[in-house]
Amino acid sequence: MFRLGNRITKSISELGAIPRLFLVFSISLLTIFILIIFKLVESTVLIGFLGVIIGSGISAFTILTQAKEGRRGSLAVASLEKRLEAHQAGYALWRKIIFSIHDDDRLAEVIPKADCWWDNHCLYLDRESRESMKTCISSASFHKDLLFEPPSKERTIRLKENFAKIMKPGETLVKGVYLPPLHEDLEPIPEPNNEGE
Repeated sequence: MFRLGNRITKSISELGAIPRLFLVFSISLLTIFILIIFKLVESTVLIGFLGVIIGSGISAFTILTQAKEGRRGSLAVASLEKRLEAHQAGYALWRKIIFSIHDDDRLAEVIPKADCWWDNHCLYLDRESRESMKTCISSASFHKDLLFEPPSKERTIRLKENFAKIMKPGETLVKGVYLPPLHEDLEPIPEPNNEGE
């Protein structure tokens, strides 16, 4: 008998909160019906007892539901903060890449850092930002090689396409954050033109 009690206790403890609540509610209703059938207690007492059980069940269910939604909301806020941080850090890293593109020494420092950063933050980025940032890092690492190819129309096309891939994260990282109240303020800022225009 003791083993049976332990098994039942273990089975109940493995249940989630809502199934446990349902089990308690069901046992309470069964108890009330047994008391009614055998007329062990007056019907007015049973009606009051039934009201208390139903009220407790509704309260417990409401509390559990609110707690579950609260946890979900907390995770969403934490994820949103982390996503914003990842997009901002990605944007800063992208700027380091574009300002190092024609300096082999600086680029040799930035690319490994960019790869490491991408490995640790890519899941916080939206899909388009994740893809464009990875392509940017890869394209920046061999951009200088394209410059040393013999001049040709194909080389010029490859250089333009490669540079466009390097520049793409500037747009996708800003769009990827998408925080409605801030979104309009996060448009890409054009680089200053030093040619006097």
